[in-house]
Amino acid sequence: ALRELLGDLARLRSPLDMKWVLTWASPAAANGLRRVRHLFRRLDSYSWMFFHDSFRGFVLEATSVDALGEPDTAAGARRHAFLADQCARESAEPRERGEEFYHAARAGLTGRAIALATPEAFQARFLSGASPVVLAEDIRLAMRVTAQAGDAAALIALMLFQSEFRARQQALEPVDVAGLYLDTGQPAAAIAYAIPDGMLRVPAEQALRAAIRLDETGNPAG
Repeated sequence: ALRELLGDLARLRSPLDMKWVLTWASPAAANGLRRVRHLFRRLDSYSWMFFHDSFRGFVLEATSVDALGEPDTAAGARRHAFLADQCARESAEPRERGEEFYHAARAGLTGRAIALATPEAFQARFLSGASPVVLAEDIRLAMRVTAQAGDAAALIALMLFQSEFRARQQALEPVDVAGLYLDTGQPAAAIAYAIPDGMLRVPAEQALRAAIRLDETGNPAG
């Protein structure tokens, strides 16, 4: 159970919202996390990251084989489909709900992914505070999926939205969004915005200011 859960965590984009993970992880696997939490960097009590991307890669490889240790090419798709279902059940957290598209696309669930990849859906995620870097990645992924499916209408709509989104992204670049989240008492949202995929995605000056503020409040991410 723990091995499977670690594989799911490796397929999620960082930082990991462990409070959300605990809503669907089996009790046995969740208890097992206590034994291996030293393998994660804890940004706060419920916001975790793998301590190094090489370990995350090791977990992905180890959970992509069958019981005999032979490569299981369908393992990733099965787990992404499972994660898409968990995201679809989420109603309170827009970040996790928005990740349904990513996992559906990675699972090869083309029809489901296209239905989720609408300009309106991406716009809603943008307004809810999703990282522009993550959204740009998902828009490109959505364009590939719709192109491969031959859905010209959906592709054109995404191309037009991508142009609009790039303009909004440029307008937002000088704004310290992570700092705004800290101003409103949302450190987890600030961390998720600044490090949406395990990589620092805001200017170094903004990141340094946020780190100082987190440190002053005793947050381990500081």
